[in-house]
Amino acid sequence: MREELVGYIMGALDERARQDLEAQLATDGNLQSELELLRESIRLLDADRQHYDPPQGLAGQTYDFVHQHSETPYSAAVPVAEPPPPAPVFAGTNSASLRSWNMADVAVAAGILIAAGLLVFPAISHSRFNAELAACQNNLQNIGDAVHQYSERDPNGQIPAIPQSGDLAVAGLYAPQLVEAGVISDPRVFFCSAAEAVNRKPAVEMPKYARLVKLSRQGDPQLKSMLAKIGGSYAYNLGYYDGATYRTPTMDKSGDSLIVLMADAPCSQSNYSQSRNHGGYGQNILFLDGRTEYLTGCRTPGYRDTDFYHNDDGRVAAGKHRHDSVVGGCLAKPCK
Repeated sequence: MREELVGYIMGALDERARQDLEAQLATDGNLQSELELLRESIRLLDADRQHYDPPQGLAGQTYDFVHQHSETPYSAAVPVAEPPPPAPVFAGTNSASLRSWNMADVAVAAGILIAAGLLVFPAISHSRFNAELAACQNNLQNIGDAVHQYSERDPNGQIPAIPQSGDLAVAGLYAPQLVEAGVISDPRVFFCSAAEAVNRKPAVEMPKYARLVKLSRQGDPQLKSMLAKIGGSYAYNLGYYDGATYRTPTMDKSGDSLIVLMADAPCSQSNYSQSRNHGGYGQNILFLDGRTEYLTGCRTPGYRDTDFYHNDDGRVAAGKHRHDSVVGGCLAKPCK
């Protein structure tokens, strides 16, 4: 079962196996505790989280090594009651160079192959991790391009604004505004490929902005559940205060290189720390100038803004000034 838990943490289980394990986790407290213990153990590797590919031809070199060293002292210690069976012939090998293997040889080979597997499988997982990071960054760059197009159409160069108050005063409102403006055609771009939401729901429907306004005026009870999904897997800039005036960032190109426009959404509405989009190891962020970067923490390097998930007062709310970048998940409100 431990192997399944490790596979679950690394995102290596197929859909059926993942569902079966989650069903067991829902009712088994001991299994939940073991999962958390394994998760925390794996987190210890974050201090040296470089991703390396295994040496080319590792499997073949391992087989050759075992074959060349098959004359071990263990062979004489294993009694043979009758002549050994013919040696197996593998594609691409010389059958005359192979001899019969006894149990000791098999044990040595198995040990070496297991060790090789410990190198290969993490490398495969890391390759998948890197691919998902790249796909997520590509999504953010596409959204960033759409935000730039949106601002170019606005007389004041403003990006999609989050209302200061009311039912629609939530960060996720940026998405239907981009779709409504015609700068985003496929709503799936709002979902990170590593997040469960896109894996479980490949086709995404984005409610029209006009419909959300109508539901808000009617006080429709389904509005909140719709708003909880519209921002997808990402958090959006909550704006800032200029003195007593609430403002939305503009694309005036002055001092914007370290203003965070978007990022992978934080864990939950009540736990604003690391994002779970990439296993809790870190998050991609998109700056207002269009750059993307992967960070293992919530602090922008070389900048005084110490936490882009909270403002200078430590709250999930609009920034205290122009350069106090704060991004929030779908239901995050700029003013409370």
